[in-house]
Amino acid sequence: VRIWNATSGEEQHVLKGYIDEVYSVDFAEVNSVAIQDDTVVSGSCDETVRIWNVTSGEEQHVLKGHSGTVNSVAIQGDTIVSGSYDKTVRIWNATSGEEQHVLK
Repeated sequence: VRIWNATSGEEQHVLKGYIDEVYSVDFAEVNSVAIQDDTVVSGSCDETVRIWNVTSGEEQHVLKGHSGTVNSVAIQGDTIVSGSYDKTVRIWNATSGEEQHVLK
């Protein structure tokens, strides 16, 4: 996953950690106690959701639970929602990385 400056067009960070294709990325400015910087969430065919700090380029959490490609992710505040080919939607806490609910 590459982070680009939309104004200058310059590459800011390369977020490394995936060994397979990334299918979905969402970006949000999260203002909470644990996550205070811009955050990127991504989903991949390695069946994980990853939370990244855009400012540092550091991976914050790897969320595991899906048993199929994660093809959709969204973040709003401290909540992440991910959808997968495993026919589930999972709701996660963005601060702790803990799974909150599984919708089947």
